[in-house]
Amino acid sequence: MSKSNSSGCGTVIFLIIVMVMISLLAKGCQFANDLIGTDEEEKKAKSTVVVDGQNGYLIQNAFVAIDKESFDELISYYVADNGDAIIRMMENGRVFAGSKGEKVTVIDSGFTQSYIEIVSTGMRGYVESELVRSKIEE
Repeated sequence: MSKSNSSGCGTVIFLIIVMVMISLLAKGCQFANDLIGTDEEEKKAKSTVVVDGQNGYLIQNAFVAIDKESFDELISYYVADNGDAIIRMMENGRVFAGSKGEKVTVIDSGFTQSYIEIVSTGMRGYVESELVRSKIEE
């Protein structure tokens, strides 16, 4: 009878050790996730304003004006819903198109406008500051 008690006691001790090891392993995994982050946290991260020297993305298709004067003119035509004038600006090379998702570097950020460089082409110009963010929201 004492042999079955020691065998049962050994099984209980073994199960306790296994449970402790599983618990430690789970804690270790949680610790690792806390250190390196998870995809869920990245998805939850909010898109932020991009400031001077930082990279960001155009969050929608946008017209980019080559200088401040052209930017002001572009905004006037946009507000007046004068698409023909905007097309003429493009034909004259004073405005070019930027695509949603295009990576940009902000050279000079302002409250209403930012001077950017399109990373893929090196072209520079002014866009509305609200169109440049740290990531693209889906």
